[in-house]
Amino acid sequence: INIWGGYIKDSDCAFGWDTGALPPYENRFVMRTNYTTNVEAIKQSLTISVNNQKAEYDIQPVYKDIFKMWSNSAEYDEAAKRTNTFLVEIKSPVSHNAVVSVKDLNGESNSYETLKPFIVEHIPDMTEYSSTKYKWPLSVYFSQSPDKLSLVSNITYDGGKTISEDNIVVNGHTVKICNLPFDYNQNHTISFGTGLKDKFGQPLSSAKKEYSFKTPEEKAYVRFQNYGTTMLESQFPHKMIFEHQNLNSGKYYLQKTDRPSGNGLYAFNKNETAIFDLDLGEKNLRNFQELNLDPFLEDGFGFVRFEANVNYREYNYWRQEYQNEKESMNGVVQVTDLGITARMSFNKAVVLV
Repeated sequence: INIWGGYIKDSDCAFGWDTGALPPYENRFVMRTNYTTNVEAIKQSLTISVNNQKAEYDIQPVYKDIFKMWSNSAEYDEAAKRTNTFLVEIKSPVSHNAVVSVKDLNGESNSYETLKPFIVEHIPDMTEYSSTKYKWPLSVYFSQSPDKLSLVSNITYDGGKTISEDNIVVNGHTVKICNLPFDYNQNHTISFGTGLKDKFGQPLSSAKKEYSFKTPEEKAYVRFQNYGTTMLESQFPHKMIFEHQNLNSGKYYLQKTDRPSGNGLYAFNKNETAIFDLDLGEKNLRNFQELNLDPFLEDGFGFVRFEANVNYREYNYWRQEYQNEKESMNGVVQVTDLGITARMSFNKAVVLV
């Protein structure tokens, strides 16, 4: 027996594994057997119960191809009044948060749940970082879609401070709390009142009504600009640069070389490598690291191998904890007179023609 609760019509059901069958269709389901039979035989063999209490029901045969359940498709012969698909409507009372069970004489059974309780399923320990659209967004995950009108009057933060409609964004079961006067690395609480309801009118039934959360520390990052083989016009300052903030540590390496090796690998050669500690700069501010190439050039020209490795802490929202991260860059920069190089290439092409 295969059943699907919350039947509406044709192949539509108001049902979700996380929500149960939704009103007003909790007492309706479509049923499919693994053989064709007639409605009289089904009535004699079928028992339907709601929370283990036997229920009265009405059952109708379906003589058309509806509700494709995995590999179990509709089979019917209307002339013989045989089918494997039936529509069932329970006539006994069916409440929310109930289990509807179907069982035949062979002991085969199946069940579905009606509308599940309205609860807070999850609130992260950390807000997201602010964006141009939302400040310090905190996503609250409910089991059902909340009644938007009851949200504003039943959500407070930090011991009773109220919110407005500008502080909530509703997207199905998820409510984003945002645009509150928070700052980096702070502790906060959010509370839910007893008047909060879902869109079906169920009050919030979560035992826990207050949750603690934090705002993240200021971001740590590095923005490398150069990888692989690059070129630099010799008439400009012979320097490379990258941006960083709140790094824990880092080093960069410079080395004179003849040219980059093949296959994208930039191996060290016999020349001495200069190793420098990264200037971490000031906390919570953008910092810029310069790599001076002049000591590794001849008369302002040549190839320089570069490499940089940094370490920093970043919040992992999936694991809900701070983790150590690493990033690196490497490559070779050629400092040359690009204008002369381009003209020489052009002249050679003309000669070859």
